[in-house]
Amino acid sequence: MTGKSRSLHGTTLVELTVAVAIMTTVFAAIMPLFAGIRNSADARWAGLEMVQNARVLNDHLYRHLAQARRIVAVSACTDPGGYIEFEAEDGVVYRCAGQARGYVEFGPVGELRELAGPVEYLRFVCYDAVDLGRPIHSPDDIRLVTWEARLRSAGPLTQGRRITGACCLRIRPAEDSGEAIDP
Repeated sequence: MTGKSRSLHGTTLVELTVAVAIMTTVFAAIMPLFAGIRNSADARWAGLEMVQNARVLNDHLYRHLAQARRIVAVSACTDPGGYIEFEAEDGVVYRCAGQARGYVEFGPVGELRELAGPVEYLRFVCYDAVDLGRPIHSPDDIRLVTWEARLRSAGPLTQGRRITGACCLRIRPAEDSGEAIDP
């Protein structure tokens, strides 16, 4: 065996230990990036969910209040679990209310169904046609309804979002008398 070169193709224990250490270091540097990507996706999903809830709440309230005949009852503007009741064109009285469970419910009185949420609060402020600077509580004089809700985030990485909306009531002529109600 003298004079012959041996060609060894094995890996020593030191080389194997160094390779494992390098791989561990690389994975330790890369793994937080994957967690950041997941957190970013979770935050984006929570934000999109809040936007969808805001869109549903605003569109639903605007569409139904714009066609209301009259306001039946409304909560105080400082009530965090606010509600509004109104009579629709078909004569049915509808209610939209923020519930203690944190969701907004909507439907005919006594048959409420979940509409949007979770919300921290829902407030309604109403005005007459003459003075838009001072809220009123008399249902017969209400011509403008504004609402404000604070949507809670579904994820821990995003903050809640405050939404507002408004609707001017389209009061139609009174059916029993020949005169129109002046908005």
